[in-house]
Amino acid sequence: MRTAPANRHPGADAPHAAADGGWSWWRRYRIAAGVLLALLVPPGILVKEHLVGRWRFDAYRKTLRDQGIALTAAELPPPRSLPKEYECLPVAVIDGLLAVRDPSTEVGVPFELPQATESQQPGFAVPAWRLAAPRTEDGGHRNWPEIRTRMADTFADLQAVRRRLLERPFTAPVVEPTVTAQIPSIFRYITVARYLNVLALAELEAGRPEACLDTLLAALRLNESLAPGAERHLVVHIGYLAMGAINSRAVWACLQYSDWSDAQLAALQAAWGRLDPAGLLPLVIQGELVFGMEILRQPVDALGLRGSPLFAAGAGGTRTAGPAGSGGAIGALLDSLAIWGGEAAIAAGGYAWADFNRLTYAQIMRTNLDGATRLAATRDLRTISDLLATQTVALNAVARSTRFGTRDWSPRSMACVLLMPKLAEVMAETARAATRREMIITAIVLHRYRLGRGEWPERLEELTPALLAGRPHDWLGGRPLTYRRNEDGTFTLYSVGENGADDGGDPTSESEGCSAGFFAGRDWVWARLADHQEAVTAEWARTGAAGRLGPDGGGSAGPAPYTEVGAARSSLHPKGMSSPKPVGCEVRPAVPSVRGPSPRPAPHRMGRGYPEGG
Repeated sequence: MRTAPANRHPGADAPHAAADGGWSWWRRYRIAAGVLLALLVPPGILVKEHLVGRWRFDAYRKTLRDQGIALTAAELPPPRSLPKEYECLPVAVIDGLLAVRDPSTEVGVPFELPQATESQQPGFAVPAWRLAAPRTEDGGHRNWPEIRTRMADTFADLQAVRRRLLERPFTAPVVEPTVTAQIPSIFRYITVARYLNVLALAELEAGRPEACLDTLLAALRLNESLAPGAERHLVVHIGYLAMGAINSRAVWACLQYSDWSDAQLAALQAAWGRLDPAGLLPLVIQGELVFGMEILRQPVDALGLRGSPLFAAGAGGTRTAGPAGSGGAIGALLDSLAIWGGEAAIAAGGYAWADFNRLTYAQIMRTNLDGATRLAATRDLRTISDLLATQTVALNAVARSTRFGTRDWSPRSMACVLLMPKLAEVMAETARAATRREMIITAIVLHRYRLGRGEWPERLEELTPALLAGRPHDWLGGRPLTYRRNEDGTFTLYSVGENGADDGGDPTSESEGCSAGFFAGRDWVWARLADHQEAVTAEWARTGAAGRLGPDGGGSAGPAPYTEVGAARSSLHPKGMSSPKPVGCEVRPAVPSVRGPSPRPAPHRMGRGYPEGG
């Protein structure tokens, strides 16, 4: 160990000690200033971001309000009212009324519902009620006796729902956009709509057209009952569109029945006329705007963290301590501190960037609202293509801003990404729904015209104003629907489809190897009824049945083709004129189901005098 020399003066190191003491003081001062700066700069940045964001958002909010755009629930226009016969019921009561039992299932084999139509080739189809074993949603086939057996309980419940909807329809109370827990179960509505359409086909197959019409009207009333809620909640609007798409297939199949009266067709036309998917779109987007504005005021709620187990623990939740000496109590304390710190950090971030997120959300939703308003005004999906492109660019930019560690990362739009709906597809689907509605109403009116005149009209202008208020419009092409009367006694009605080009009524798909279905293809063509020979050939190829369809109601052995006597398309003949029996109705062989043998159906009798049951 080194020691100081004995002859060294005791005060010799005093100047050096004084210098060291001064340097230590200066170093401590710099450290303290650095710590103070580190503590003050982040809050200063947060305050600055908050003030700038508030200033920009307030300016944009004033612009929106000057244009009459609602930003709070109190500023939303009142929802449209349904006819007086609709009764407003609590959601729990409606869920009970729509509690329909599911079809019985085999062990390990789910029950797939039959499809309303079966396409023979693009542009031609056969309704399910004319086939002995209609195609199911999984590509298989079931005959009607098996369908009725498996859906007996379902049909019994549906008849009660149908009776209630026709006598006293109901609707759910309209709640504010932020009250998502009190909207009805859209999945339940869609399920009941699917079942009702199967019931309508079964009623027509059994020879009960009045019951079929009642079922179709009940399904449309259930669809209409969602309209007030669809003005406030996007999920309700999507359910509203889905139910309309489901009902469109069934109405085509039922229109192939040739003995409807004008009063029945007029009732069906009026029910479809009350649906207005495009008119609801601007209102539902305003509801989504209000929803986002309210949620983004609470960033923790916007991130979905409020009420989670982590924050529940931070708010006073308990944690079971581990064994003695394991540090369980200390671990619980550290966990709580970490949770509180995380919540405080999110709250601080919300304070700084909530207004920036609200601004980004409002700007993108404003673009969507402009597109919806323009679509409703022009009735042309092509006019909003530029707005949809702008929206896509904005959404991509917002998505890139959430990639932490990249040059595009920004906390100014992280929360709004979680709430931003992709409304471009919703607007496109709304235009599709509006086009389907126009085509369905036009087809119904064409049948009414033929019923009174004995032939199809030469032009659609002949339908106005006696049967239609105006010429039907094609929302996908921004022009009237295209119609022509064919020389073979049929008609062609089509929309230009989603490509916006008139392909002359071409129903084939634009993609090679894909068969176009209903309301699809290069042009959206209203399907024509496949002729008798095509239907018989398809039935043989599908089921492998040895019998054939004959005019006497029985099947004869051998695969020899059957030659139809009379016109080929029975549903295209006006009422009162001579027409053959519908394919697969009065005369059908015993076609086995692919899921097992089934008894031969009884001879079929179409007409209003057919008794109940069977």
